[in-house]
Amino acid sequence: MQPDSATTVGLVTGHPADNRSGSVADSPRTRQAAPAQLRSTAPVPDDLVPLTDTQLLYLTRHLLDPSDLTSHCLLTWVVDGELDRESLAVAVAAVHRRHEPLQAAYRAEPTPVAQVLDVDPPPLEELPDQPSVDAAIAALRALLAGELLVEEADVWRVAVASAGSQAVIGCVVHHIAFDGWSESVLARDLATAYNAVVRGGDPASVMAAPRKLAHVHRHYVRRRADPALHERREQQRVELADVPPLRWPAEPAKAEAVGPEMIHVSLPADVRTDVRRWAAQTGENEFTVLFAEYAAAFAEVTGLRDFTIAVPVSQRHDQDLDDAIGCHTALTCIRLRGAALNGGAAGVSAVGRLFSTARDVPFQELIPPSGQSGEPFPPLFRTLFAVQDDTSVQLPLDNLRTTFVRQPYLDLPLDLYTELWPADDGLTLTVCFRPDLVARSCAAAIAERYEGRLRPSTTEGRP
Repeated sequence: MQPDSATTVGLVTGHPADNRSGSVADSPRTRQAAPAQLRSTAPVPDDLVPLTDTQLLYLTRHLLDPSDLTSHCLLTWVVDGELDRESLAVAVAAVHRRHEPLQAAYRAEPTPVAQVLDVDPPPLEELPDQPSVDAAIAALRALLAGELLVEEADVWRVAVASAGSQAVIGCVVHHIAFDGWSESVLARDLATAYNAVVRGGDPASVMAAPRKLAHVHRHYVRRRADPALHERREQQRVELADVPPLRWPAEPAKAEAVGPEMIHVSLPADVRTDVRRWAAQTGENEFTVLFAEYAAAFAEVTGLRDFTIAVPVSQRHDQDLDDAIGCHTALTCIRLRGAALNGGAAGVSAVGRLFSTARDVPFQELIPPSGQSGEPFPPLFRTLFAVQDDTSVQLPLDNLRTTFVRQPYLDLPLDLYTELWPADDGLTLTVCFRPDLVARSCAAAIAERYEGRLRPSTTEGRP
């Protein structure tokens, strides 16, 4: 059964349902308050696509607080050379028309659906010239930290600012229509369309249309009907019934809610090579190895021996989704204790067994009734770990050199979020955290210990 919207936000995110507005740039756009009630027995017309569980979470958060930024996905590129802004605007329009999730209105009534509309693409917003690249990045970040009116098919924005001979392109997309893999798809399509325009061609002629939203949803429904899912769901309910509260080992230095901070670590190619070797020898996949070592590092730093970490699970089971923008992910929750915290081969095997049970079990069905934990913030979704398996997010524009800039999230709906991203032959480790909830020293220690455990020369227990 689906929990009510306030329960979904308050319990899944681990923070009260009243949300924090944070520091949000003023937006010239106005809106009317959307209804908070999400469920209805009214039939859904055939031309509308029901939302997935994950999309329902994002819509819930948006309706409860339209200024919420926790579902805003921010992308930034620095461009060296003379950027053709008119061609960029045409490219933005081409990307918009290619991907149905960017053209859809996400609505709550009469039942939560995505409706694809014939709406204009977002304009290319242009800021005044900035004194430096850093100033341009900051100005774009402030501009894009505004509301997205997803129920009115206002799903994404693109802006540009110049800084001397360089330019900075900023883009924000609502998570209800986007995921980690979509970053590389958007970058590739935007570059393909831009290059076609500057060469005098038609971008539509070099961009094939991906699957329709309705087609994607049919695959989702079939996966949810898997009889094995019911057994795993019951196992997970038992597993997560009495999770203890999460206690951080150090008090945060900042008492008030502020923007997230991020710790960035570059991991060389030999780390990834060793993880692949280790996965092959243990019979597990790379994610399981990386997650098991993270669980061990987290336990060592925090001193906790029984805790949960939320994990996004890719739902791109259909190969046709490889070049599609959209929210094709689900959240699950892993309880880590005992052998799963030991790291090494034993830890990898234990985590592999846990994940095989938990994967694809919808997170809403794991949420305990309000107040069951006796804590102000339930522990299930206070931290999150992800391995992003997308390809390069570089923007290969003709005759220009571009650099992707990974920024902290505009806001976080939880305490701490650790991610691994592909970077050349190695990996980029980011630990994003709320400094009003997690001490920077604690987040830095988790990053440092995790890096140490992944180094081939320092990790014990590997085969």
